[in-house]
Amino acid sequence: GTVFISNFTKKNIVPIKIHGAYQINLKSFFLRKKIITVKFGKPINFFSDNVLEVNNFDYKVETAKLISAISSL
Repeated sequence: GTVFISNFTKKNIVPIKIHGAYQINLKSFFLRKKIITVKFGKPINFFSDNVLEVNNFDYKVETAKLISAISSL
């Protein structure tokens, strides 16, 4: 869905990784018992502006690239 929206709007995607937010509640957040880190990757442009027709296989390939970019953060 994210790659489709990026292609439809012709906007880049910024991969983000959030670490340490698993099973956090408001109390532990405000008491600073857990640390949450957010990492931002470089913006990714999947499809050039001159692409007219994109099929499902192209979306699957580009989605795999997005998952790879997020996991490398």
